[in-house]
Amino acid sequence: MKRNVIWIIISITVVILIFLIVFALLKNIGLFDFTGENANVKIIATTIVLVSGIIGSLVTIIGIVLKNSIDQRNTNLKVEAENRLKLEAGMQAISMLNTSAGTTVSLAQNAGVLFTLAYLKFSELAITMLGQMLPNGKIDSNTAAWLINHVFELSLKDPSLENLSIEASGLLNENYDKFLVAKNHYEFPRCLNIEWNTKLPILARRNSALALLRMVVKRRYKNWRNDSLNAIIATMIFIWRNEIEREIKDGVGKCLKIMIIIRVDRIILIPDGEIRVNDVRCEIENKKFETTSEFEKISKLMQKWVDKIKLNQ
Repeated sequence: MKRNVIWIIISITVVILIFLIVFALLKNIGLFDFTGENANVKIIATTIVLVSGIIGSLVTIIGIVLKNSIDQRNTNLKVEAENRLKLEAGMQAISMLNTSAGTTVSLAQNAGVLFTLAYLKFSELAITMLGQMLPNGKIDSNTAAWLINHVFELSLKDPSLENLSIEASGLLNENYDKFLVAKNHYEFPRCLNIEWNTKLPILARRNSALALLRMVVKRRYKNWRNDSLNAIIATMIFIWRNEIEREIKDGVGKCLKIMIIIRVDRIILIPDGEIRVNDVRCEIENKKFETTSEFEKISKLMQKWVDKIKLNQ
């Protein structure tokens, strides 16, 4: 709306400037010099020119205003129509959650509903529904991780969605065990997996870090895929090195210090290169960390997890 008003003001200003320039040119050629034999003729001619110019300018200005009003109305109608279609599509998607026979809807149908809502920009509703589905196992972990990551990425572009990203990270933290999937692997929001995005809200990063650490100690060491553990350790290293919030940095750092002792891989490959595990061990072994209660609790669980591994070696 503001852009349209500015455009109208600029257009009217240009019309007025053109009129003044024409007026100045006519004055320079002597049209407004009413002395001499043809004074009456000049007066009439000047009057005609001025009236014509004023009328032309008014018509132009009125045309500009009318055109802008029509364009704005058409734009509003188009937006209303699009919103109506989006709402209808969203309602249609939600209706897929109910069957006429009252049977349970498949995970694929639930995933389709959430994908549709996210595509239609109903992310708040999608996250609310995810909160109902996750604890009851009515959505697969891949879809859940995708939706949470989708909200994270949206919040990076639109600060007004920061609270929604915090809510999404809360679902990740509260239901962390749902992201431990078959074949000894795990699912995690892509924008935080391995590389750690510190532009997300602090609470979103905190919840995500806690969820990641809880995933590790929830599963027995022998049931972890080696590449999955390497990806988690790489993420923890990125958090420890790049995180600016002290609570998260120290909490993850302390767990990393405990966990990295058991890794036998010398190198962890990452998309942009490699991490030398021995270098990280040397870098972190003499570090002191101050942890808050939640991270301290997880670090103790991590120590027990590592002690069991040592006993079985």
